[in-house]
Amino acid sequence: LLNWWDELEQFVRKEEENNLLKTGRIGEIKTFNYEVNRLKKENINKEPLWVARENNNLGYDIKSFDKKNDEIYEIFIESKCTKNIDGHFFLTLGEWRKALQKKDKYFVYHWHIDSTIPKIIKYEDLKKDIAINQGRGEWKNIEIKITPNKN
Repeated sequence: LLNWWDELEQFVRKEEENNLLKTGRIGEIKTFNYEVNRLKKENINKEPLWVARENNNLGYDIKSFDKKNDEIYEIFIESKCTKNIDGHFFLTLGEWRKALQKKDKYFVYHWHIDSTIPKIIKYEDLKKDIAINQGRGEWKNIEIKITPNKN
């Protein structure tokens, strides 16, 4: 009987992981398409790269581009997607380390599963929500609560 409960628990966990993965991929697709359209609108003759399809450990999902004073530069986007009304998401330590490295070129695009426009979180806003490691404690994932766009 105990084995049956353990197997059932493993099955439920695997289903939850699969659902989170599917929701995450939807967010990545939305971010990629949003960036394709944004680059066209801003007359930036470049294509975004969906790097998370090849390597999910880079600390970002999409490499895209932006322009300031006619200078085009790379930006790095971590995509987050939720089905929840409260809109929380988790940021990993690896994602935060990439944000620290890229600073104002790092963004989180937060999507509600039904939205057409992301809530864009800049590095300066993101860093306000990051925990500080103290003593022997080190955080690995942090939950950030946010109200997603509903449009």
